Amino acid sequence: MLKSSANGLDSVWRKLMATMAGKEVMEMGKGKSAKPMVFVSPTAPKQWKVKSTDSDRADSIHENKADAVERGRELSRNKQAELVIQKRNGQIGEKDSHGNDPRKTPG
Repeated sequence: MLKSSANGLDSVWRKLMATMAGKEVMEMGKGKSAKPMVFVSPTAPKQWKVKSTDSDRADSIHENKADAVERGRELSRNKQAELVIQKRNGQIGEKDSHGNDPRKTPG
């Protein structure tokens, strides 16, 4: 499913972020989404990366998922962003929203 080249992974990552944000695929470095998102996702051999949609580079790389989730929560609170935590297979395992969420009920 994932391409092995770095450029292929970057392409897959951009498409995933754009899909999750409900936006059209943007070229890296051009424009920013209305509300940033922070992703905790698996990388090569047993590592986890924390990356936000408003950055070109990963914020951090961790040896275990718990440390990556902790850093992701910290980053998403600071940026008032949505946190998306992926499973090892790439599926979304959990989401958490930080910041100013609009009310869903009137009154």
